[in-house]
Amino acid sequence: MRKIIILLALVAFSCSKEDNQSSNYTISGIIKNQTIPVVNAEVSLDNLIQFSTTTDTNGYFEITNVSPGDYNLEAKKGIETGGFTTISERVVVSNSNINLNEIQLPEPVILNEALIVSSIDGNTVTLNWSQYTGDDFREYKLYKHDTSGIDENTAELIHVTTISNELEFTLQLPHNSNTYFRVFVLDEFGLLGGSNIVNASIGSYAYNEEITVNITNEYYLNPDEEQTLYFEAQQGEAYAIQWIDNIVDDSYSAASLVVSAYNQDGTNYYFQNERLIPMTGSPMPIIAPANERVYLNIKGDDTYIPVSGTYGVKITKLTSSSYNLDTNYSVGMDLGETKLLDFNAEANKNYKITLTSTVPYGAYGDGIQTHFSVFKESSSTFLNYKQPLTNLCCSTAIEYNFNSNINQKIYIIFDGAYWITPNNIDLIVEEI
Repeated sequence: MRKIIILLALVAFSCSKEDNQSSNYTISGIIKNQTIPVVNAEVSLDNLIQFSTTTDTNGYFEITNVSPGDYNLEAKKGIETGGFTTISERVVVSNSNINLNEIQLPEPVILNEALIVSSIDGNTVTLNWSQYTGDDFREYKLYKHDTSGIDENTAELIHVTTISNELEFTLQLPHNSNTYFRVFVLDEFGLLGGSNIVNASIGSYAYNEEITVNITNEYYLNPDEEQTLYFEAQQGEAYAIQWIDNIVDDSYSAASLVVSAYNQDGTNYYFQNERLIPMTGSPMPIIAPANERVYLNIKGDDTYIPVSGTYGVKITKLTSSSYNLDTNYSVGMDLGETKLLDFNAEANKNYKITLTSTVPYGAYGDGIQTHFSVFKESSSTFLNYKQPLTNLCCSTAIEYNFNSNINQKIYIIFDGAYWITPNNIDLIVEEI
């Protein structure tokens, strides 16, 4: 009887061992990025430590002692810059080992260095990143944070797109700011990968060297250059800003400029995005309402980029010529010229400015390509700004009336286009 019991026990032990061996299986495969084995990728089943391993130099992995069941296999690879990429695959273990062969791990998304364009008003920051190469894409999420510890929980979500090839985003950031960015990639089940972290560090706005305007200053740029410069203006003084170049080829094809002029805190734009061009443009006069710094943002218009030479602006502090009331005055205007006249007005008096010319219309019917502006000594704004004198011809006259509320100087500015034939304008100012 004892022998039979021992024999039955041995049989039972043998059967139990065979059942236990048959329930432990192996999952294996090779992780690649296209044709290149991915070394040291982390591979796991359901994120369980006992079912975790890393790939070898051939990208091969093997997870053993896996019981039958339904698992989520995840392969993850970090990159040196701090990003990572993952791939997930459902694996069902029944009654045999599983060889998954090759598993393609997508390229990690790379967030490129931030492109920062600064101006006195703020900073435009453009971010772009590489496209996710997997076929399970759902969306990109772009986050920002003031520290490098940036993830979906701590950072601010600033942009979401479900378009896989939409790879750029632009935002505004203030001066003296330090911001970190990161892009995450998601599928319908969750996170697929995260990009590297990029920092946009912006200091105080760096202005160019000061231009001291006495009579005239010329400032040249290279054809592809954009600059902001400034000069110290004096209260009540008038300045003219105009286009210049030293381009060696045909000046009619020379590059034009887009110029804005504003004060230091950006509360007063003298003019904004004006095109100063050699054909029909003319100088832009300004009056300084106070002793303040005037900023000029200058950039080229890509209508034409010259092969050689430079272009830029000329800043001129206008010197006034005195005018006596009721006197005929001939204003000879040359190409791109600016002239300033002044006369003494009395309080509570009305005045009339009359302009005439004997210059006929040009071949294209363009007439007098000159403007005139009027401002009071007591005011920082123009009474009349850049009124065109195109129709001033032959017996046609242009009149402008105004009132002076106090004893003060009245200033008249004439500015001429760059390409016209020099012409004369006759002026008379009368009390009415």
